[in-house]
Amino acid sequence: MVQGRMFKEELEERLRKLTDALAPLGAKLESFGDRVESLGDRVEAKLGSLRPGSRERDDDVELHLVTHPDGTVEFDEPRDVTHEDDGTTRTSVRFTDLPGNTIQEALRGLDHKLTPDQGLRVLQPDGTLLPATGRFAGKTLLVVHGTFSNSDNVLAGMERGDPDFLRWARQHYDQVLTFDYASLSTRTVANAMALRRVITAQVEGDVDLVCHSQGGLLARYWLELLEPNRLGSARVILVGAPLAGTSLASPANLRNALRILASAATVVGVGASVASGLSLLAACGGLAGILKKMVGKKTLASVLDAAVGLVPGVDSMSRASTNAELDELRRGTTGVPPGYFVISGDFEPPEGWTERSVKQLGKQAGVRAMDGVLDRVFPGTNDLIVDTPSHTELSDACDIGHGDPGRVFRFTGGEVHHRNYFSQKSTLAFIASRLQGG
Repeated sequence: MVQGRMFKEELEERLRKLTDALAPLGAKLESFGDRVESLGDRVEAKLGSLRPGSRERDDDVELHLVTHPDGTVEFDEPRDVTHEDDGTTRTSVRFTDLPGNTIQEALRGLDHKLTPDQGLRVLQPDGTLLPATGRFAGKTLLVVHGTFSNSDNVLAGMERGDPDFLRWARQHYDQVLTFDYASLSTRTVANAMALRRVITAQVEGDVDLVCHSQGGLLARYWLELLEPNRLGSARVILVGAPLAGTSLASPANLRNALRILASAATVVGVGASVASGLSLLAACGGLAGILKKMVGKKTLASVLDAAVGLVPGVDSMSRASTNAELDELRRGTTGVPPGYFVISGDFEPPEGWTERSVKQLGKQAGVRAMDGVLDRVFPGTNDLIVDTPSHTELSDACDIGHGDPGRVFRFTGGEVHHRNYFSQKSTLAFIASRLQGG
């Protein structure tokens, strides 16, 4: 009994000594924990300042719409002046209705304004578009729009170019369908998957396509990767499509991209309202506002060039080597599908404008100034939005125009550019000819 008590006392003494020995280490660990917690709080605060929806950015976002003396415009940080010495004017623009508290929700909101009627629609005899319900059989013509646009825009351009074209299309095909999609908040390949799903569910028979801009890249993913069995029968008209991407969508050029698009809406006169009433200029402002809301107190200029990856639809069209999905599509291309045809353009400020009215002289000056911005973005010829070589380049070794020049209709050096292809009667004549097998 005595020995047991002595053993217990000795054990307790050893435990006290061990506790005393560990006490300084415990204090150090507690201090280290406090420091880690403090560092974590600081990191969380820093990250919070960069997150969409953080407290700093709950207020309205303000940017300035800057109009330069040469007629070009861009969005920039607000300043205290409205008029500068060189004649530049600044107008405050506030963005107050960005939905949700994340960049993706805001982009989806902008997409909803640009393309409020997403999915399949069918062209009616009176020229209106209605939601496509039920199944469609026979021969189908499918129209797919591009970025910052919708099917209403494309059809309106066709009506301006040749009012008889859509009547011809309705007579030549069993139905004319359109596919509207989110061109900013969703990657192109994901939209191609959505297109495949609705076509599989609702459309039987052959499908020909008229695709503009990003819509052409979307068609490539659908036909070449998702349903290659359709390539043998489909006739596809690719209008100003970034088949190899566009330099405008590369990470280093987003600020210039917004300037070019905004200037195009005012200088070149292509800012016609879309069905939702949102002009190209407003769309650029909306995108700039979303990015500004995201970066908070950081300067817009300091982050725009690195923000292209945050806009999935734009990033999908990047001509940069980091565009893995486009590289994979191009890597699998070994030949030109028999039904591919291209409408391409090389935009240059038109000559002879100096003999026109004062108002047009102002526009012409703006176009020339904007052409300087284009030269900084594009390594060569372009149609205002897409590098001209990208219109036909399926891969490094495969070009639609090589060997068969009849596959490509080219506009060179005139007033035709990316946003007004469909307003040209010659565009529609080429489309009709190739769809009929010409």
